[in-house]
Amino acid sequence: MKNPKFIIIGGVFIVTGLLLAVYFLAQKDLLSFFDKKENISKANLEQQINEEGAVSVAVLPQSMTTSAPWEFAISLDTHSVELNQDLTEVSTLRDDKGNEYKPIRWEGSDSGGHHLEGVLIFQAINSLPSYIELTIENVGGVSERLFKWNIK
Repeated sequence: MKNPKFIIIGGVFIVTGLLLAVYFLAQKDLLSFFDKKENISKANLEQQINEEGAVSVAVLPQSMTTSAPWEFAISLDTHSVELNQDLTEVSTLRDDKGNEYKPIRWEGSDSGGHHLEGVLIFQAINSLPSYIELTIENVGGVSERLFKWNIK
């Protein structure tokens, strides 16, 4: 018969190893669940460009989680009109339930001139909508420019 000490010690190591494996697998699944639930796939958030009128407007979502402000990189380009709009005043974010959100700030170049680029920042939306729409009004003679991204 084999030494009972070795059998007991071996059994303790095996049980401990199994418990650690189960614990770490559960943690990994839990973390990936929260990542999937909270973050939006970058594949759904491609840049959109609107070239109506005299101004080209490009918008690229940057950051969209339920735990941080939502950021949109925006670039306006023209060779014929002055870009003197305050994007925090003429922009609105709308979710699938019709809730509207105004920007909390603009980080980028000042208005005026023929080129304007920066990041338009909105407060985080607490629960992820199935889609969002960003509306920019009265830029370059166009009453409304609509940018829409499907999230779910």
